[in-house]
Amino acid sequence: MWPCGPSGPRRGGSITAAVPSLPTLWDPGPHVVTPDGFLCLPLLYDPEVARDLNPHPPAADSAAFPFTLPPGDDGQVVPTVRLPSLAACYHLLWPEAYQAVRQAVLAEAGAPPEEPYVLGGWLAPLVLEVLPHFVRLSPAAARGRLSPEAVITSLARRLQIPARYYEQARRTAGPEELARGLAALEAMAGPAPPPPCGRVEGTELDRWLHQALRALILQRERHALARRLAQCRHLPEESRLARTALLLYLRERGELELDGFGFFPDSRSAGDYWVYKRTGEYFLQDYFGRPYLFPDCRVAVSTRERLRPVVWEKYKHPFLRRHAPRQEICLPREYQVPQAAGPREIIAALEAGLTALYYGYNPRRRNGYHSLDRHRGEQLVSFDDYRLPPEDPRVLSGRVEVKNRYF
Repeated sequence: MWPCGPSGPRRGGSITAAVPSLPTLWDPGPHVVTPDGFLCLPLLYDPEVARDLNPHPPAADSAAFPFTLPPGDDGQVVPTVRLPSLAACYHLLWPEAYQAVRQAVLAEAGAPPEEPYVLGGWLAPLVLEVLPHFVRLSPAAARGRLSPEAVITSLARRLQIPARYYEQARRTAGPEELARGLAALEAMAGPAPPPPCGRVEGTELDRWLHQALRALILQRERHALARRLAQCRHLPEESRLARTALLLYLRERGELELDGFGFFPDSRSAGDYWVYKRTGEYFLQDYFGRPYLFPDCRVAVSTRERLRPVVWEKYKHPFLRRHAPRQEICLPREYQVPQAAGPREIIAALEAGLTALYYGYNPRRRNGYHSLDRHRGEQLVSFDDYRLPPEDPRVLSGRVEVKNRYF
């Protein structure tokens, strides 16, 4: 009844030859599943729990209580992981196995070539929605938000996309093929089956997990393909080709940086990205008005995890706990980590991190994990090497802005 690690030997057997084998998550069983979908495990022996379950203790000469309660009908179990949540997060926990199942489902559906699905992931929102917020692509950007066509045209001209990507874009699926693929996915789609209940064998849990993953994959691919189809129908043919060529070029390139804004793949999960904005050099003042020159760094968030901004490089700041890389920035309490990631949430998270580094440190209050002028005696992080004399040319020129000059 105890679950096995993902690399353990498979004893539950395969479900079908058409679907790739999944990592082993449980032994052959039997297992106990509650009506609301929680997988239960035997309750470990604890003297206090034993007294609550059996108020009449055994005689002194009786046999010792076992270290674990028996897994039979008379044993005590405790709910652990909820099976529908396990299926919903499977792509994060075991991305390679998830991709294998996904490819099998798409092949079964006879879906269009892979490229429309890849291009319908995070790459398009980052390029067409997040990037224009931080990068001024044309003089028209100062008068308001650019249309997708204007963003595509500006980026294609600025990046000098080679002609071979336009040729490759012409070979990708058009609106008609995407519509046929969407119809095929909708014909196969259905609601995710509820998890089995009661005493369940490991093979039945395996079978349910395959079915649940298949339903979730069909639902996600339908939504991604529907968005892709809507974008194709909205754009003229020339703009559609330019958009596809741009995304193909960026996908192969892997990373991009323009005017301090950029992104690069998150190696932990295929299709996810680290998105960042550079701070540039900036000054902060201490209690006595002395300037401290902080170097450039990247404030970053990942599309794979919760949107808590981090400083990518090894860095020190009053709002960072240590002098180390990839530290979470101390944010004000009013910042609420969004439950779902989207272009607007990514923009808000990056701006919250930049605002904290620029304007969060109050020299009068000396707030943060550390103070610039070390008034607290011993301090783990020192900023003395950042302090500049008032006559330094970088201070006198005014080229670098003092961010926290409140008074």
